[in-house]
Amino acid sequence: MLDSILSPDRNSSFWIKVDHDSLLSNVVQAAQRAEIIDLSLPLFRQLWPYIEEDVVRAGIKGVTGSSIPVLLSASNELERILKPASRQSDKGYARAGIVPVLSSVSECLALSNLAQGLDQRMPFLIHVRSTDSDAPSGDWSLESICEKVPTLPMIDLSGFYLRFSPAARLIGYFKRLLHTAEAVNQRIICPASASGEMLAGVSYCSMWENLAIDSGKSACFPLEIGCWAYPVRTGADYQVFQADIGRLHGLPEDFPAIIEGEPAKLQKIATDYCEFVTQRPLEGPFPARVLLTGGSAYQSIELREWRVEDLKNLLGHLENCPIYLQKKERLIEIIP
Repeated sequence: MLDSILSPDRNSSFWIKVDHDSLLSNVVQAAQRAEIIDLSLPLFRQLWPYIEEDVVRAGIKGVTGSSIPVLLSASNELERILKPASRQSDKGYARAGIVPVLSSVSECLALSNLAQGLDQRMPFLIHVRSTDSDAPSGDWSLESICEKVPTLPMIDLSGFYLRFSPAARLIGYFKRLLHTAEAVNQRIICPASASGEMLAGVSYCSMWENLAIDSGKSACFPLEIGCWAYPVRTGADYQVFQADIGRLHGLPEDFPAIIEGEPAKLQKIATDYCEFVTQRPLEGPFPARVLLTGGSAYQSIELREWRVEDLKNLLGHLENCPIYLQKKERLIEIIP
């Protein structure tokens, strides 16, 4: 635990500070429509042990993610779903009641063999990639999987996991497929719809909505992303700073920044560093703190200057940086 004033480690090139109350306020809003939260972002994976109790109180009933250790750390009272393309050969999830999402007949066969080896019935979901998933024939065809599943021992189809929000007309089609496949449940799980439409019999999952990105709601972006900047050139009416963060870390070609309260313009971006210029020299001490998505209460960054996809890409890349969680007057450092 640290003092309430953030003093990042100089050995960390960049960091993220999370405002706990703002994040939970967003989760409460998202939980009104989505009972499952996606923990795929590195940010959520690291925060989970510190926010789980609050998230459950907010109304979340389940979690989904690609990391088996994170899902294993979640309460077994929550529905836990192992997303497609995860390392399902790792058998750690099998005894814990975690439900895998499978994409092919061969994956269903492998799960059946695993279940028989453990002498344990295992539920699973089928991955629906698009509305055309039934078009190809063979191992990956949705209808082929549903036709084959009833013949495989020791596994129970529980429903479909969609990568898209389905049109209402598709729900009946999916229900018929589940009936044909003798599914023990008729779950249809999909991302929360950007339009806000909610379909009966569908369970929704939220991810970016909890960061107030692309949510369409009056929510607060709860993160401050920062890095260290070192002066490399100084003139009478400018100063150039270099920071050890670049394209490799997901930085876009243009974005707003503030260096110690002074607006800064991105002048150069390379693979592993970038350079900013201020319109006047700063007095120091150095290195200076650069805020990429936040600033002081009097001079904050307008997030509408960020492209949504750029911000998502950056957050997806910052997997190994320290995270600081601000809970009231406490500041907790979460080591990656």
